[in-house]
Amino acid sequence: MKDSSRVIGGADQGGLGLPDRDYYTKTDDKSNEIRGQYQDHIAKMLALVGDDAPKAAAEAKTIMGLETKLAEASLTNVERRDPKRPITR
Repeated sequence: MKDSSRVIGGADQGGLGLPDRDYYTKTDDKSNEIRGQYQDHIAKMLALVGDDAPKAAAEAKTIMGLETKLAEASLTNVERRDPKRPITR
């Protein structure tokens, strides 16, 4: 990582629609409200591309579940500060 004579690729975590994992893992009222609004937003976007409302709501719930699982496996912002820490849980 500190050898400027080499070009070395890197990878980082990603794949979340909300800004970071805390939006998915916190259980306070505000976080629950944000997740609900985000899930509604996903359903609206799916409806705009042609899904009927019940299907869009079900798919939004599935997407939210998937993103939550990704968030639970992600490093926290504090853990990500260490550049030598591997991106695994």
